[in-house]
Amino acid sequence: MHRRRLGSAASGLLGERYRLLEPLGRGSSGAIYRALDEVTEREVALKLLLAGGRLSARQRERLLREGRAAAALRHPGIVAVHDCGEHEGAPYLVYELVPGGRTLADAFVELERPARLRLVLEVAQALAHAHAQGIVHRDLKAENVLVGPDGRARLTDFGLALDGQSERLTRTGELVGTPSVMAPEQIAGDRRAVGPATDVWALGVLLYEALTGGPPFEGRTLVELATAIAARAPTPPRSLDRSVSSALDALCRAALAKEPTKRPPDARAFAESLARALEEAERGPRFRVLAGLGAGAALLAAALGLGLGDRSATAGAASGPPRNEPTPEATPAPGPRPRAEPSPRSAETDALRNSLERGDTAQALAAARRLEARELSGPQRTRLRAPLSRHLDLLWRWAVERKEAKPAETELLLRLLSLQRRVEPNNAWAETRKERLVELVRPHSLGGLRHVPPAPVLLAFGELYRNDLELLARTFLWLTVLRDRASTPTNKRRLAALALDLGRQALRAPPPYYLEVVKGLTDSLTLLGRHEEELRVCEDALARSPNDARIAFRAGRAGYRLALRRSGAERVALLRQALARHEAAGDPRPEVVFQHAEVRWALADSLRGTAEEGPLREAAFEGLRRYLPSIVPNPEQLSRCLGRLWLYARDLDRLPAVLPALARIEEHAAARPRLAAWGPRIAYARWKAGDVDGAVASVERTIARLRSSELLPSWEAPLRRALRSLRRGDAEALRVFLRELEYSERWPYAAHLPRWDR
Repeated sequence: MHRRRLGSAASGLLGERYRLLEPLGRGSSGAIYRALDEVTEREVALKLLLAGGRLSARQRERLLREGRAAAALRHPGIVAVHDCGEHEGAPYLVYELVPGGRTLADAFVELERPARLRLVLEVAQALAHAHAQGIVHRDLKAENVLVGPDGRARLTDFGLALDGQSERLTRTGELVGTPSVMAPEQIAGDRRAVGPATDVWALGVLLYEALTGGPPFEGRTLVELATAIAARAPTPPRSLDRSVSSALDALCRAALAKEPTKRPPDARAFAESLARALEEAERGPRFRVLAGLGAGAALLAAALGLGLGDRSATAGAASGPPRNEPTPEATPAPGPRPRAEPSPRSAETDALRNSLERGDTAQALAAARRLEARELSGPQRTRLRAPLSRHLDLLWRWAVERKEAKPAETELLLRLLSLQRRVEPNNAWAETRKERLVELVRPHSLGGLRHVPPAPVLLAFGELYRNDLELLARTFLWLTVLRDRASTPTNKRRLAALALDLGRQALRAPPPYYLEVVKGLTDSLTLLGRHEEELRVCEDALARSPNDARIAFRAGRAGYRLALRRSGAERVALLRQALARHEAAGDPRPEVVFQHAEVRWALADSLRGTAEEGPLREAAFEGLRRYLPSIVPNPEQLSRCLGRLWLYARDLDRLPAVLPALARIEEHAAARPRLAAWGPRIAYARWKAGDVDGAVASVERTIARLRSSELLPSWEAPLRRALRSLRRGDAEALRVFLRELEYSERWPYAAHLPRWDR
């Protein structure tokens, strides 16, 4: 995570990348928006403080502390923070968006008690991860927990969090948090007593609400509420509803103990007790009887079909309430003690194993992607070995042998193979099946590349065989096919960004593939505007293949585009270098000729007022004019070439010299109505050549063609005024029409028609 200043407000983007879409919530000092990250093209949640310059240093630091605290935590039950920055002095945070999410408070209204209790357990496990990192939330409440469409709870809003290194930002005696969930030590303003047990109190409030449907403490005013929290005992949940188990009742009352030392010490202890209580509640009285018989009796009962599943009971395992809080109920019968919550280091490993066991492809794929960037310990490798082997066999049969896998399942197969290489370096499973996997992802050649697999599948395949340089290069080239087929510029850029790292690795490919990789990579860098890297790639390629004209052209193109972002002597040097590369290439292709002329004209602009300016402009003009005869049969190329040539001829007062080519455009306009938009320029060029009648005829034809094709109806009135003026021998109305259209950028097909300088 990093901080950045906001870009211009005129751009409509925060931090030059976040576009606000709609408000998700608003408070007295800030708001949360759904926003679009235009770099990654994903939707995010953006929290922005709105007080502007009135914000105190403590308010700013609290929001940035929230970002630092959440960014330090990586847990599936905690909403991730992606970024932070400032907008006109007001800080903002960028969160992972939980689409379709609702607050835990809303979920409690709709769900039955067992589902509510499971959500409280998930919150406790997420908070246990924060406590293990030394972070105390201090403002845990149902509104700060999101429940996604998958039914999982996600903890957020660490704005009041404390860690061991943080300087406290509260004054002595200052109330920090939400009153209804404050612990007695927070109500009293006892800063030294605030710790993990403070968050356990908030968990107790959530548990009480899950059990009873209401809060443990109420008051008509804040004073009454604070008094109740500090001095009164809550009504035991079991007194309100006898269906509440003794263990859940005891845990809830222990978590709401007035003294922090009498509560479970942290969220992990609370989560373990809650898990035991839920297991006991689910197994019921029959389990308690069987548990007393010992493991052998339980196994026998399972064999007789009594529904114990595959978990054997452990005799003598305690499942009673937390210590230090006596209960009026009898101590529950012994039950099995669940395994402790996994450490943060193994959480992702367990997430992968569990999602594989559930058959949840999406969750397994997400966990596998996260594990790719992490080191695996010895115990983690051991836990993964068996499930990887088992599910790889299943996915292989489904994806390769039956060819019935969906793209996500194919991607999962490839990513699990990558993980297996790390878990078992000597396992040759992937190598012995390489050719079958190539057949799985290779596009079919039917008059060209077709049926190209989705980009995530190709990326996973490239990562799996990244040491096979030939295969890596082929995979990257398949990705460039997807990029070129994308329907919109935005999608092209997205695919270019996805394939970038793979393309950089593929630069190590052998000669038959190297130059193709260079071309594909430079095209991606062009789309992304990374012209400096594009130039470096081209220069390296020229060092290996100095006589390759196409690489020389790409190097010149990259240098020209980079020059447009520079100024002064650096810009001139880059343009001279680009010009030299174009001349050395001697490539007759249209794009090279056009680029050569543009480089000359840009260099003349940079050398304005010097002896070189005039010859450079003449050379740019003559280069394009000499090229005209070879492209006359192609009206689209002719229109593109004339778009640039018109600009040069107008500035050099040489419009009559391009009349022959303009006349050919006019001829093609009968079959291609859009080319009729060239009519006003053709008329102006005829007038400049002294052919007034020809200018009048050109305007008349333009009006007739535009009307018959129902194009540009707004042009008819000004063109008729220009026509009346031309008949009197005056072209001023036509010149003004052209100038205003071009300057206002309302000219159609602007890619071929340069703007008129004001």
